[in-house]
Amino acid sequence: MRLSFVLASFSVAMLACVGDGDTTQDSGANDAQVDNSQPVDSGVDAKETSAPTYTIGGTVHFLQASGGDAGTGLVLANGTDKVTVTQAGTFAFPAKASSYDVTITTNPPGQVCSVRNATGKGTATADVTTIVIGCTIAMQSTGATTQFTMSSKTAVPIANLSNIAFSTDVASKALVSLMMPSIGMPTSSFDDVVTAIQLDGTDVTGGNWGNQNNIGQGAHTIYGIIDVPAGTHTLSATWHTMFNFGANTATAYAGYPAQLDIVVLDSLSVFTTTAHGNGTASQAINLGTGQGHSVRSVIDTVNRVGGKKVPFEEAPRRAGDPPELVAAPGRAREVLGWSCRYAALEVIVEHAWKWHAGRV
Repeated sequence: MRLSFVLASFSVAMLACVGDGDTTQDSGANDAQVDNSQPVDSGVDAKETSAPTYTIGGTVHFLQASGGDAGTGLVLANGTDKVTVTQAGTFAFPAKASSYDVTITTNPPGQVCSVRNATGKGTATADVTTIVIGCTIAMQSTGATTQFTMSSKTAVPIANLSNIAFSTDVASKALVSLMMPSIGMPTSSFDDVVTAIQLDGTDVTGGNWGNQNNIGQGAHTIYGIIDVPAGTHTLSATWHTMFNFGANTATAYAGYPAQLDIVVLDSLSVFTTTAHGNGTASQAINLGTGQGHSVRSVIDTVNRVGGKKVPFEEAPRRAGDPPELVAAPGRAREVLGWSCRYAALEVIVEHAWKWHAGRV
């Protein structure tokens, strides 16, 4: 009896302890509350923190203005993000990014642009403004396809030869050339014809002349590397008689039309050597199409274009000759911004044939 009473009293006391909120005792349900009170991973800390993003941009050099028409400008891409540039100067992509790998998806009409000096790829740690895009300026005039004449002791524009208008956003160098067809004078004259290239109305290269005594002057080319300041420019060509014994008239025949060319060079490392006194080392640069042609294919093309058979002899390959040797023009594109305009063998041979035919 006494033992039953003691057990019953203990049970009542235990029930009272469970229900009175005393945290020194618990029923097991409070164990879960204690566990839940410990720090719990919500999932936020488990996610990777996004890398910070920055504006990606740089500068485009030598891009000729396209009249504000976005459809004819230079299109750059950084992944799926694109920007259209219509004139030389700074640019920036619409979207910010943490890394960049800039490519050119569309070149502007008449120009080839490239990312220079490995500036187009990297990881951004701040706003990027160092990407450099260089665009070629390789322009050509249109010339007369019929003979034209001149009778002037002072310099006058070459008839029917269009000027070349271009712009440079920074001071640069340019390779300019003027190709003239055969020039004839009256058989009674003894005179010289002087041709010159002008930049903004001032002679920059020229002084080429030849004796015109009966036989006339053959086709010839003048050329030079000139300094071009930043700004908008006009390249033109002139000619005149040198002595003008009487009213002599020079006639340029149409075996090959007169042609004026300019290539703006934004880097002249290929032309600079220690011999020039500037202490800069030179480097070799290949100019080519990047496509090889066999000797036989060239002969076949000349036969087809010229309408005459080229005589040749078959012979064994010389010891040490490589089976194939093709010029790689990648460095020319990177350093000079140069690219081949006429890459088709048929066109190359046709142009060469016409030029040589004009000298006969």
